[in-house]
Amino acid sequence: GVHGLVTELLGGRVGYPSVVFLDEEGELLQAVPGYQEAEDFAKVASYFATDAFRTTPWVDYAGE
Repeated sequence: GVHGLVTELLGGRVGYPSVVFLDEEGELLQAVPGYQEAEDFAKVASYFATDAFRTTPWVDYAGE
C-alpha cells in the first residue's frame, strides 16, 4: 500500500517518483507527482529554491 502521508501530500495523485516542496514551516507549496524531464524539474526546483514563487506567478517564471 501507499503511506497515508504520501496520499495526503500528493492530494491523492500518487505517482513515482514524486517531489513535494514545503516552506520553512512545513506547509505544502507544491506537489509534483510523476517523472519530470531534467530541464523541466530544474526549472521547478529553481522556482522554489530561489523563492521566486513568492513574487512571480509560475506562468511568468516558466515563460509559458
